[in-house]
Amino acid sequence: MFVPAVCTLFAAGFFAGGVLNVRDYGAKGDGVTNGRAAIQVCINAAAAAGKNVYFPAGTYYMVPSSGRCITMPSNVELRGAGDTSIIKGLDTKANDAIFDVSGKTNIKLTDLKLMGTNTDADAFLVLIHGVTVKNLTLTRCTFDMALNALNISGGSQNPYSENILVQDCRTLTGCLNVAYVQRCKGFEAYGGEHEVNRVGYPYMGQPDAWHPHHFYLSGYLEGVYIHDMVLTGGCHAAIYLGGNGPAENVLFKNIKMYEIGMGWSIMNSNNVVMDGITWVHDERLSDYCIWLTGDTTNFTLKNSTITGYGTYALATVECAPTDTNTIGPNVTMTNCAGWGDADGCWVGKGSTKPTIVQPVNVSK
Repeated sequence: MFVPAVCTLFAAGFFAGGVLNVRDYGAKGDGVTNGRAAIQVCINAAAAAGKNVYFPAGTYYMVPSSGRCITMPSNVELRGAGDTSIIKGLDTKANDAIFDVSGKTNIKLTDLKLMGTNTDADAFLVLIHGVTVKNLTLTRCTFDMALNALNISGGSQNPYSENILVQDCRTLTGCLNVAYVQRCKGFEAYGGEHEVNRVGYPYMGQPDAWHPHHFYLSGYLEGVYIHDMVLTGGCHAAIYLGGNGPAENVLFKNIKMYEIGMGWSIMNSNNVVMDGITWVHDERLSDYCIWLTGDTTNFTLKNSTITGYGTYALATVECAPTDTNTIGPNVTMTNCAGWGDADGCWVGKGSTKPTIVQPVNVSK
C-alpha cells in the first residue's frame, strides 16, 4: 500500500528560501471553486521571490484556459501533504494540461495527487506537459484520470528535453499511460506501483481507439533508465520503445510485471538491456512477449522469469540481419504456447536469431 511521506514536507531545502501557501492567494481547495488564477499568481510570485509553493490538504479544482491550467515558471518546487493534496483539472478537450513546464528548467513536484475528471469521453487531459524542459523531478506523486501522466518531447528550436526524473510515484487505473516520452536525453523512473487502464479509451465514436501502455518511449531517446517498480494492467505493449525514432542506451532493471495485457515492443533501438524482470501475463496477452524489430541491435534479456498464460514466443525477431542480440543467461519462461523454437524464439524472414547464453529454459 502506498503511504505518502507527509513528514518530508519539512525536508531541508523546501523551507530554506521561504514558502508561499496557495490558500493565502485565494485558492479554496474545496473541490468546486476554480482556483486556476489564484494558484497561477501564487506560483509566479514564488518563482519571482526565489520561494517554493505549498498546497495544504484539499482538492484544488481548475478549469483550463487556452488549454492549460498552470504555466510553470523555472526554479520552483510545488509540494503538498501527499494524496490529500489533490490538484484536479477539468477535461475540456484532448491534450489539455494541468501543468505546462515547456521551455523551463529546475522544476519539482512533490507529494501531490494530480488527476483529471473524465467528464468527456473525447477529452483527455495530460497532467504534466513539457517541450524542451530541463531538470524536471516528480517525487511521491499520484496520477489518475488522464491520457498521460507525463508528456515529454523536444521542440523545433531545441530538439531535446533533458534530465527527467520520476521517483517513488504511482499511477492509478484511470491513466492511459504513465509517460509518453520522445526526443529526450536522460529519463529515469523508479519506485512505486503503476497500474494503467485495462480496456482502452473510446475516441470519436471508436470504443477502443486509445491503447494503454505503461511507458510509451516514442523515439529519439538517449539514456533511459527504468527500474525497481511494479507494473500492472494495460491492454497494449507495456513498454513501447523506439517506434518513431531511434533509442540509445536503455536499461530496464528489477521490474515486476503482473496481469500485463501485452508484451514489450522494442524497435529501432541500440544497447537495450532487460535485467531482473519478473513477468506474469494474464489471458489478455496477444502473440508475443518481446518483439524486436526495426534494426534493433545489442539487445540483452537476462536474469529474468516470464510466466505465460498460453503465451507465444519469448522473443519475436523481425530485425535486419544481425547477431548482436542476446537472450540469457538465467532466463526462464513457463506456460508458453510453443510458437517458436526450443529456445522460445520465432525469427522472421531475413532476421537472425539472438545468441542464446545458457541457461535459458522454455517450457509449455
